Amino acid sequence: TSSSTATDYELHVFQIIKESSGGFKTLVETNFDAMPSGWNTDGYTEVSSGEIRMASGSNPGSISSPKLNLSTPTTLMLKAKRYGTDASPIIYIKVDGQPAGSITTEADYKVFNIEIPAATTGSLIEIYAVKGKRVYITDMTITTGSEKVTEQPVEGFPMQTGLTTALQVTGLSPKNTYYYTVK
Repeated sequence: TSSSTATDYELHVFQIIKESSGGFKTLVETNFDAMPSGWNTDGYTEVSSGEIRMASGSNPGSISSPKLNLSTPTTLMLKAKRYGTDASPIIYIKVDGQPAGSITTEADYKVFNIEIPAATTGSLIEIYAVKGKRVYITDMTITTGSEKVTEQPVEGFPMQTGLTTALQVTGLSPKNTYYYTVK
């Protein structure tokens, strides 16, 4: 919308560029043929035939990581299901002792992605189930990394347009998405 008191407009045309900051890195990847190196178990846990069972009818079960660098946003991927007919077992996730998410398992294996905000360079992840709510996990991957988002101006912009309220911008590629602002 034009302004009756404007004496000049500035048009800024740009693209949004996303760059991986340091790249995405896989910290842990396991199919539970064995416990990942440095991880600990507590309560009822059983690793067998490419899966881990956590919790029993009378005991909770958990696994916890060694110190991990989670200083950038992290994704925890779990492929999990409930044990037998247990009603809606939940897998809880904590990072540095604080709740970071939970997933409700179903009868069949399903992939769940839990987004974990940036924490510290020495963070601990705990994954657990409560007694009577038994679960199986067959795959787990933890990846970390972030993207740097920047505005890349189109050549010649920003530009002063005077009181012009319509302007054709040339030299744009139909393969790219462009954005603009007017001040």
